[in-house]
Amino acid sequence: MQTPYYEDDSVKLYLGNSMDLLVDFEDNTFDAIITDPPYCSGGLHASARTKGTANKYLNCKNNVNLPDFDGDSKDQRAFHFWCTLWLTECNRLTKQGGILAQFTDWRQLPITTDVIQAADWTWRGVSVWNKGNGRPRRGGMRNQCEYIVWGSKGNMLNQGEYLAGCFNQSIVNNKKRVHQTQKPVEVMTELCRLAPGKNSLILDPFAGSGSTLAAAKATGKKAIGIERSEFYAEKIAERLQNMNKKVFA
Repeated sequence: MQTPYYEDDSVKLYLGNSMDLLVDFEDNTFDAIITDPPYCSGGLHASARTKGTANKYLNCKNNVNLPDFDGDSKDQRAFHFWCTLWLTECNRLTKQGGILAQFTDWRQLPITTDVIQAADWTWRGVSVWNKGNGRPRRGGMRNQCEYIVWGSKGNMLNQGEYLAGCFNQSIVNNKKRVHQTQKPVEVMTELCRLAPGKNSLILDPFAGSGSTLAAAKATGKKAIGIERSEFYAEKIAERLQNMNKKVFA
């Protein structure tokens, strides 16, 4: 196992590709997998899916200084194959009864419910993150929600808390955002409750902005994240260091 890019008493962050690093962890290590992988979405046709992530996922030009992230241009067959690979590996790493919670959007929702089952997770349901805004569609409905497909490794341990099925939280303010598709720490804090107990260990193979790690740290749990972009890994490290200094908000 390589040296962590960042480490403190509750969180470790590794820099690299998840498919290269997941194999280094031992079986039955984690209590929960909570993650927001690249959606490989953003359009109905190949020309739209292969555009840069800023073009696909940002409604404004305020964050053009944030670099595009890799791994988001797969077609549906490749996305299915790739997700099955890393979800199968995460299943191996998760304790019996442990939980998976994976973000997706409306386009990839059907295939995401398929791939978690292909990777031997027991599909338990779909929850909603209501962002409160989204791209309007004349004569149709606004796309203001993203989805959390969740399941378990076998039978659930039933030791966790009762969680809501819909999380109403606005997107991160553009001026505070450190990643193009950053999830609010408030939502991730709720999802961290899926891992019961203060000693629970959470894995996020696609750390992105570090919201999962920040939420785990804020709730007294432990977490390990993997991020392939050094730019975003540095942003995550800064965010966690600020929490140590008690200036994180």
